[in-house]
Amino acid sequence: MKKHVFLFSLLLVGILNINAQCKIVNSISENFNTWKSIDDCWESKSGLAMIYPKNNRITFYSLFSPGEEMYLMTPKIKAGQYTLSFDINNNGGDSTIEIYTVQNNSDKKSFDSISKKTKIKGSKRIQNFVLKKDAHVVFKVL
Repeated sequence: MKKHVFLFSLLLVGILNINAQCKIVNSISENFNTWKSIDDCWESKSGLAMIYPKNNRITFYSLFSPGEEMYLMTPKIKAGQYTLSFDINNNGGDSTIEIYTVQNNSDKKSFDSISKKTKIKGSKRIQNFVLKKDAHVVFKVL
């Protein structure tokens, strides 16, 4: 009997995980005001550095790991034409940002750059791009 309860529990956890997957979206309008941690439908990869929400913004922090590549990935977005607009600033040091579209978030070979790697100086950025297939948008900060 215990074995059946355990298997049922595993099956239930599997079903909940399947239902918790994020849907492909038509647009994203995010101001990060309510984030206590990175949203489940977004993904961050930071190695030894940190990416976290604070004061209604996302902070990329690499003080103890200079040169660490940090990635923040949106939920998957439907194919189409988009305009990306965001505010960015730098609280010191040299840092750059590059924006990608990604088909497979675990395969860096599927990253397709849609912007030049530029120094972060503190300004509003606007980027127009076309997704030929459903994809994620990735912000790479170094």
